[in-house]
Amino acid sequence: MLKGMENMDPPQQSQQCLPFEVIVQLVTEETDSPFKQAFQDNLLMSFFWAMRSCEYLDVDNNWWKEANQKKPSDRRTTPVCCDDYRYWKDHRIVPIDSAEILEADSVTIRFPYQKRRVRDDRVTQTATGDPRLCQVKSSDWVVMRMHDLIRKGLATNNTPFFMFLDRNGKACPLKSKECRVLLRDFVK
Repeated sequence: MLKGMENMDPPQQSQQCLPFEVIVQLVTEETDSPFKQAFQDNLLMSFFWAMRSCEYLDVDNNWWKEANQKKPSDRRTTPVCCDDYRYWKDHRIVPIDSAEILEADSVTIRFPYQKRRVRDDRVTQTATGDPRLCQVKSSDWVVMRMHDLIRKGLATNNTPFFMFLDRNGKACPLKSKECRVLLRDFVK
């Protein structure tokens, strides 16, 4: 009983799957919106890595108040950040802040803690060679966006991947509610 009380994650709810064709159409659609581009990148990455929404979107509604300042979360599942990625090329680690990640042949993501009580779960996938629909490439775009924020002093390697730079140069979170609206409008 105490275990259930200490876990503030809501219980699992069955949801409809988003068909792969819809994901492909959405992520290949041209956009000049920084929000939509960040969402497209995170959506594709999350699809390949079977992520929960709280691992790639801000689901806590404004818990991210300022860049680099996060309220401790009561959730068991934690968002993914740069420190959770390892890129590989020819069986050697590629520095995550290097342009060499674009040539990586595989990537490993560490999921720090999940609802199913697994800690430091690591999943590795290899590149497919597809210019857009590739597990490694989808991770590249998200990591490069995060390193842009880091270079500008708006993030650290521990900043969740749902941050992006808006048109005004401000670091903003990809909020799950806004992303849900974008998805629903797209599939209408």
